[in-house]
Amino acid sequence: MYHVHRAGDKKFEYTELHQGDGQISVQRYFEKLHDWNCDIDIWELAPGVTEGAHTHDESDPEYGLMDEIYVVLDGRAEMTVDGVVEKLSKGDAILCRAGSEHNLKNVSTENLRVLFISDPEINQ
Repeated sequence: MYHVHRAGDKKFEYTELHQGDGQISVQRYFEKLHDWNCDIDIWELAPGVTEGAHTHDESDPEYGLMDEIYVVLDGRAEMTVDGVVEKLSKGDAILCRAGSEHNLKNVSTENLRVLFISDPEINQ
């Protein structure tokens, strides 16, 4: 058995996610069609858009403890993790472990495209 996911099948927008700046366009893939406990998305952020600083830990009512992986597909980004700023370019990736405060920002003049993989409830 297999599933094909077409562009636009599960597309939505986050506006001011985690009190960040702007709108993030999200393309979600295979939601609840696999046995893995993860979300697989491609995010698109216009220049200057931020995800908003946030932490996924035991106090997070929606996701709880959650690791997140960001892989830059196009553009340039800054990811601030626990106060440390990492500059990311096409092909770079970063793992934000559960409990770390982090914020993604598009610092380029073009749209930032990121493959985003999250693991909600990793310890539940």
